[in-house]
Amino acid sequence: MGFDWIIIEMIAILVESFAVLYFLSKRFQSKYNSIWPDITTFLVIVTGSLASKILGWPPYIYDVILVVLLFTYLLTLKEGLFLQKVLEVFLVYAISLAVSLVGAGMVALMTNATYQQTLETQDMTRLLALIFIKMLQVTVLYVLAKKHQPIRNLKRKPVLALCGMAFINFMCLFLIWYYVQVPDLDNQEHHTHQVLVWIAVGLLFHLIALFTIYELFISEEKKNIDLSTNLQRAELEQTFYQEIDAMYTDMRNWRHDYSTNLIALQAMIEEKETDQALDFIGQITHEPEKIKRTLQTGNLILDAVVSSKFWLAQSKDIEVNIQAVSLGKDMNIEDHDFCSVVGNLLDNAIEACERMGKEDGKRFIEISLLVKGRNMVLTIGNSFNGELKRSGSRYLSLKQGRFHGMGLKHVDSIIEKYNGQVVREIKGCLFETCVVFPIF
Repeated sequence: MGFDWIIIEMIAILVESFAVLYFLSKRFQSKYNSIWPDITTFLVIVTGSLASKILGWPPYIYDVILVVLLFTYLLTLKEGLFLQKVLEVFLVYAISLAVSLVGAGMVALMTNATYQQTLETQDMTRLLALIFIKMLQVTVLYVLAKKHQPIRNLKRKPVLALCGMAFINFMCLFLIWYYVQVPDLDNQEHHTHQVLVWIAVGLLFHLIALFTIYELFISEEKKNIDLSTNLQRAELEQTFYQEIDAMYTDMRNWRHDYSTNLIALQAMIEEKETDQALDFIGQITHEPEKIKRTLQTGNLILDAVVSSKFWLAQSKDIEVNIQAVSLGKDMNIEDHDFCSVVGNLLDNAIEACERMGKEDGKRFIEISLLVKGRNMVLTIGNSFNGELKRSGSRYLSLKQGRFHGMGLKHVDSIIEKYNGQVVREIKGCLFETCVVFPIF
């Protein structure tokens, strides 16, 4: 391979690698707040691709290396389900392959050349085909990447079905790609080239249809999450107003009974009923404590939500320990989003404690809200009976019903929205969720 064609191939590889990685980076949320892993992956792919061209490796070896690198890139650097990553790799590689076949076939038809000339021969036809193919690849991948609505996870069955269809499409394209590089094809009729081009066009449209169906699944999942968000917000507002109403009702009742309590106390003292009078004083002294908010962070809505969950847990014989600091007013988290996270996690903690039997030990919830540096750290731990439902590294809800598990997905989507991190782990009989939000 001459020096000039090494430069041309290098430029083509740079363009294709950038388009593929741009597409995948838009499809998945990164595990790291840095572009260096993406840059490193880009350089590795470019180096491997260029080496395969210079050393003259068979195309299938280059294809296998590229697929492995893309899988490794998604598995190690991106969030999301394994099946989603499999589907995306098949889609992006099959789309690139289909565009290459369509572009090479169209150039071959326009110049009366063969597939092999447009794919291998170092002449003007090959150069024209390269330019046309890379323009198509960049355009298609860019447009499809812009259509995407990011989402963390989807249900397994639809993704598995789409993976199967994408794999079949991929294999068909791979067989055509291998077939067009067979030397005997040069001797076949011009009609054969036309048929192959139209087959490649059909497979490309089939891939785009699969991609569109995939996006529809994502759209429906986002609608469910948005519905859950609205329900959670309405529940939080209702809880807040109920808490405020209960506080004022308790205060009015206490004030209304104040004079009556004094009269009763006076009668006890006149009758020398000292012990009874002291007990009575103790009862009426502790009543106003329920009127006070359990939490004093400076955020009225958060305090009301946590207070209501505190008294709800207390009514179910669940011990609650709270450690919290005052929060500033410069946080970059919306009140309703943060309260939704706290409310969901406390609801799950209370329900886990309720499922415990007497033989499972003490029922308790521990709440910690601290500010460390430029981060807010929320930790909620609860006792549980050891019953958990998992899918890989993810914990699933044990609730039943149409919207079961929506709370956990909603929590994860809010944490992702603010570039936060969440860690869920088991420590003996304690299930702990730790959420970190950058707040400044």
